[in-house]
Amino acid sequence: MEPHFQTLTLDEVPRRLARWTSGDSPRQFLALHGFTGSGVDWAPFAARVPGEWVAPDLLGHAVSPAL
Repeated sequence: MEPHFQTLTLDEVPRRLARWTSGDSPRQFLALHGFTGSGVDWAPFAARVPGEWVAPDLLGHAVSPAL
């Protein structure tokens, strides 16, 4: 399952969010990746667990700028 990407600007710094919606479940998940990961690491979970998923790329990871 491929995510939909959204860019959110906070404190003048653009940050990328990966978003998935699967099934008709009202559940919502905020998924944070580990030290060497990125938001798309959660794709396998979003494909298996119905709901709305949001996974940001933390600063310095994937396409988000460094501090």
